[in-house]
Order: sequence, then C-alpha cells, then structure tokens
Amino acid sequence: MLGLICDRVNEYYTYSIYLDLARFVPTCSFRPRHADRRGWRALDARHGRVLLRGMSREPRHLVVWDPVTDDWSQLPTGPPLLAYNWNAAVLCAACGTGACDQLDCYLRPFLVVFLGTGVDHMTLWVYSSEVGAWSEPTSVVQFPKYHADLLPSAIVGNALHFIIDYSSRIFKYDLATREMFVILQPPGSYSSCTTIMTMEDGGWELQEWKVLDSPCG
Repeated sequence: MLGLICDRVNEYYTYSIYLDLARFVPTCSFRPRHADRRGWRALDARHGRVLLRGMSREPRHLVVWDPVTDDWSQLPTGPPLLAYNWNAAVLCAACGTGACDQLDCYLRPFLVVFLGTGVDHMTLWVYSSEVGAWSEPTSVVQFPKYHADLLPSAIVGNALHFIIDYSSRIFKYDLATREMFVILQPPGSYSSCTTIMTMEDGGWELQEWKVLDSPCG
C-alpha cells in the first residue's frame, strides 16, 4: 500500500471550496506530485484510482485521479437525475468480466458506477473510460424512498455493493448481468457506523462499531 486518502472538511460551514481538500498521506517513500487536491473530497478509491467529488455548486462534478501517474480524468456532466442523494464507485473495467487480477489495473480502462435515488425509484448509470461517456440508465427499480448512504462500497466477484437506507439494506449491482438487488441486513446491524468489506476469500462481511455503557460508567 502506497498511502491513504483522507478528507479535510470545511468546519466553518461557509461557502468556500478551498476549505475542503482530499489529501494523499503516504505510508512509504513514495510521494505524489500533488498530494493535496483543494476543493475536492474523496468519494471512493480502488485499484490505484481515486474518485473525487467537486465541492462546488454542482455536486455531481466527478474526477478520477491516479496519484501515481497524476493522471486527471474529468468525467462528463453527471447523469441527468434530480436525485435527492447518491453515491458512486470507481473500479477496473475488467471487474465486469471477472478478469481483474488487481495487479495492473492502473493500465486498464475504468468504470464509474453512479447510484441515484429519487422519490420512488433508484437509478444507476455506468461511465466507461473506453467510451468516454455515461450509459443510458441501466435499469430503474421501483423501490420505496431508499436513501443512498455515502459509505464505502465493496466488490464481490462481478457484483458491486452499496449500503443504502441508513445502513439497513445493501444494494447489489451485478456488473456482468446488470441485474439489481436489495438485501435486507439483520436488524441488529442497523447503524450509521456500518461498513461493508470484501474478505480475503472473495466474500463480504459487515463491520459495525458499537459503544456500550458499562455499570461503572
């Protein structure tokens, strides 16, 4: 691992994009050309690339950044969806075919999967760096008013997983078949601190942090 991506958030709630920045914190001797990206927040990171969200007045301004090569790929105007909330993930294009070996992903094309929620539906678009454009809506699923949580996603096999509905459900998108599913989490796992993680054996698990009061306070 070369480093970590962390965000410095605008603590003063004033409109200044320069009070927000995404920072690359190295864990070895490697130093990126631009460690700080002012006016941006890290939304996702995977396979050597970082998906950044612009903190301007257009919240769906997305860029894919490679800290090693300093390649800066600005995505076209985001999906035309009046979503009240959304999430997105970046991944190697080979994940859709199961051919990703996670070794040379930075040399391969990439995908950005954008999940947006409206009043009574959830809609998904996929951006392909090979095509240089967003797809048409992959599908529209008639669900209740689920909330797309801004929490890390996870890839298991050919499927991408998002946490939705205030950590009570998992949204699964199969990259190969383009099918969409909603998985209900166990009631005891409902928490804003829930994170879904890919395991070493290729499966996934839920991680939840709980704080319990003891008799001693």
